[in-house]
Amino acid sequence: FPSPFPQHLLRLNPRSHSIDLFPAANAALKPARLPAPAPPSSSNSSSSNSPPLVVAAGHLDKSTSTANPSILPTATDDAPARPARPPPTTHPPPRSVTADMAQPGVQSLKCVVTGDGAVGKTCLLISYTTNAFPGEYIPTVFDNYSASVMVDGKPISLGLWDTAGQEDYDRLRPLSYPQTDVFLICFSIVSPPSFDNVKAKVPVADAPCPRDGIADDSPLQWYPEIDHHAPNIPIILVGTKLDLRDDTATLESLRQKRMEPVSYEQALVCAREIKAYKYLECSALTQRNLKSVFDEAIR
Repeated sequence: FPSPFPQHLLRLNPRSHSIDLFPAANAALKPARLPAPAPPSSSNSSSSNSPPLVVAAGHLDKSTSTANPSILPTATDDAPARPARPPPTTHPPPRSVTADMAQPGVQSLKCVVTGDGAVGKTCLLISYTTNAFPGEYIPTVFDNYSASVMVDGKPISLGLWDTAGQEDYDRLRPLSYPQTDVFLICFSIVSPPSFDNVKAKVPVADAPCPRDGIADDSPLQWYPEIDHHAPNIPIILVGTKLDLRDDTATLESLRQKRMEPVSYEQALVCAREIKAYKYLECSALTQRNLKSVFDEAIR
């Protein structure tokens, strides 16, 4: 019978009396053995140790490629977990001078400022603590200020208490006196009535604006008031508004009232009479002698 194969690939089989192909031809006719298909696997059950998948063009899968740094890993479950970033190193904040002074062992001092209203007590404190002069007058009820200072090489935590000088607060004002270390009794150098009130406060009956029918049983002088509520506490007498002693307009205004500024000698005599530790004059506007007032109060 006709054969589609060439004669050199055919041979006679004596047992079966048939014509067989040579082994080379049989091998050529056998189908190629394909590899067994891989079992389907889910992304959740895949192992990080499994070999990378072969894709077109011979590249590794992006999720496992480490040979090409330009290929970024994708967000897959097979991607290796990134190492945890170490926590940032923290450093303690720099310590300030104020914080150092607040440490245990720093001396604390309470200073209460008293005197008639509008003599410049609040301006005195604001100028000292902030180096600024307030532009308008607002009557004070009670205000507290604080300052951390160095005096004679020692850190001091200074608490400053501003009080109201108006008679309406005569009963409330002494509430700030307990545990006071030093008092500043202030008067205005260009206000003789405020100077007179250091020793003899004008009685309510003779005051320009009396409180109708209300008796005032509080001490009628600044010094007796302090001596009554806080005896044996050091006192410094302070003359404020030193910059106005030679001011032409101020002198003319006083002259029309038949008054003149309080002299240094007058105030010095008053300081001795009330047993003040010292008498000092200063200006909150120009800050002349301002620091000396509080340095002496601390000492």
